[in-house]
Amino acid sequence: MKNVFMIFLIVIDFAMWVLSNSFNICNTLEGMHINRWLKKGEISLQVGNGANVAALALGFFSLIMPTGKVLALEDCYYVQKFVLNIISISMLDKRGFHIDFNNCICSIYHDDDLYVNDFSNATFMSYLM
Repeated sequence: MKNVFMIFLIVIDFAMWVLSNSFNICNTLEGMHINRWLKKGEISLQVGNGANVAALALGFFSLIMPTGKVLALEDCYYVQKFVLNIISISMLDKRGFHIDFNNCICSIYHDDDLYVNDFSNATFMSYLM
């Protein structure tokens, strides 16, 4: 069992995004810059009920944060059947981002540059998986 922190972000484009320690995943092509379409069965992701869901494309997603900054999610999978979009904490960490959880507020920084910390319109959950 691992601690999983899910932060539901309502960003300027009003899509629902969560933070997780998995892959960058989006369920829409709007904002997606496709590097390549995936072959049938090339990448499948296992979801909570054990089912496998196919990723259809790989690229990067330009996500406008509440601060107005653009967060480019590299190596983002397009998975049309996902309900929520996912931002990978580990992938952000590898790119030098710092994620701070304090007083039920999550802040995301790159160097001293703040990307988000206003969750007044968001829901914060922590649970065991």
